[in-house]
Amino acid sequence: MDSTRKRVERSESSLLSLFELSHELNVGLDPYEIAQLTLFSLMGHFGTSAAALWLNSETDGGGPVLLRCFGLSEGHARRLGPSLAARLIEGRVFEPVAEWARTGAAEAQDALDAGLALAAAVRVHGRSMGVVAIGARLDGDAYGALDLEYLATAAGMVGVAVENARLYQRARESNRQLRESNERLAELDRLKSELLDNVSHELLTPLSVIKGNLDILDVILEEGAAKERIAVSTRQSEKLEGLIKNLLDFSKLEEQGLNLKLEPHDLGDLLRDFADARRPGIAEGLREFSLEVEESLPIVTFDRRRLLQILGELVDNAVKFTDPGSHIRVLAARRGEAIEIEVRDDGAGIPADRLESLFEPFRQGDGSSTREAGGMGLGLALARRLAQAMGGSLQANSEIAVGSRFIVTLRAA
Repeated sequence: MDSTRKRVERSESSLLSLFELSHELNVGLDPYEIAQLTLFSLMGHFGTSAAALWLNSETDGGGPVLLRCFGLSEGHARRLGPSLAARLIEGRVFEPVAEWARTGAAEAQDALDAGLALAAAVRVHGRSMGVVAIGARLDGDAYGALDLEYLATAAGMVGVAVENARLYQRARESNRQLRESNERLAELDRLKSELLDNVSHELLTPLSVIKGNLDILDVILEEGAAKERIAVSTRQSEKLEGLIKNLLDFSKLEEQGLNLKLEPHDLGDLLRDFADARRPGIAEGLREFSLEVEESLPIVTFDRRRLLQILGELVDNAVKFTDPGSHIRVLAARRGEAIEIEVRDDGAGIPADRLESLFEPFRQGDGSSTREAGGMGLGLALARRLAQAMGGSLQANSEIAVGSRFIVTLRAA
């Protein structure tokens, strides 16, 4: 009788926990937030101190990227991700790690040594999205059939939440890109010199026609290979438009300077709006993005649109030169009479002898004219000149295998 009551109580507890997890996941719209909510819920329900969640990257070969782990080191968890994903093949919902270890597989013993007991595939619509794993119970109780069903159900809920989050992020990123495209068109209208007018007509006008036709084709074509090719062409045309825009801005700055609208602003509000706009696109690439703004920052004098352009270049640069699973942070704090905005990443880093060359026109971190990352090498050069035009500066610090820091310094109003 006692065992029956215990099973009923556990069933009721499981249903309640799943309901609560479902409600929390409906609120989370960032993969890292979803991972943290899920693991906290699973550890609380099962009474374990170890858990981890990996999601497959949609780029770079689609390998599993560690989002969050508790009770085991990040390095250990990163190594376990690929072997767990490979083990949870099509049709396998969960994997008792102890049973797997009895096969003699070194990867299984590694997972067992890390304290993991169960691993489940995160799937949606039959497609593998990643892996979630939990450790043994602290009270020593074994996992039963109900627990396995709970974990499989929770993993399925995570898959749906991640898919919804990605759709939401793509929509927001598309809206952001559309707004920036409109701003770029407005900027071109302000270019008055004969040289820039000619360049605008000869390069940007045909490009706008190309982009417009690609947009039309994207709407009328059904899903398939042709639509995928249209998407690739659209991205490349947007990249070309960005390169031309940087070239035009840089040319005008070199020739006659830009007319900046320097006014006092609340820097914290601008940074929060910027972070809110950029986070979806960055998170979609499985890079974590965070913002830290010191309280009670003074009012700062700057050109709002140009400062957003500088920050955009620095964040784009961080995304370009980091891998999925990396962390990108924007920090703002008072430093004496000045205000510093720092864009920090934990990527591969830049050799010290190449730091200053980053800000030279048509140069990038490797110092070559043919770079894997692409681009004309004008973005950082333009960003520094814009910062200087606002009475500030832009510097870079970096350490190999640790990451890079780009620091914009502005004057308080």
